[in-house]
Amino acid sequence: MANIKGVTLIELMVTIGVMAIIFAIAIPNYVQWRNENNMESDVRKIYSTLNNYRSKAFTQKTEFKVIINGSSVSVEDNASSVVETVNLTYDFVSNSITIDKRGTFGGNNIYPQNTTIQPQYNCIAVDDTRIKLGFTNDGSGCNW
Repeated sequence: MANIKGVTLIELMVTIGVMAIIFAIAIPNYVQWRNENNMESDVRKIYSTLNNYRSKAFTQKTEFKVIINGSSVSVEDNASSVVETVNLTYDFVSNSITIDKRGTFGGNNIYPQNTTIQPQYNCIAVDDTRIKLGFTNDGSGCNW
């Protein structure tokens, strides 16, 4: 009987206990990382859309309007026709940014509605001639 090989119930319970402890530590960190990553991804989508239509406005000598409404970004041409819609994971404060024929911006900074998620950047500072990724704690200023 001494040569019987196998896993005892105690060994199995210890293994499950160790795995439970590891998962209890890892899962909250993963959820936080995923939320931060999704927020940054949304900000990059908006930033990319603004830069793309800035280039189009300048090269095609036409105006565009970028409308942020909750969890979607719509781009309208100067005939108020929607030319693109980008869906986001998180809601952002409703905003409207115009891009004129020279590629300059008119509008306000872009902020998330939920500022409890603290990624590297979560807002976009909009100036007449440039846009920059930034960070806000309270939705009142986009620091870059």
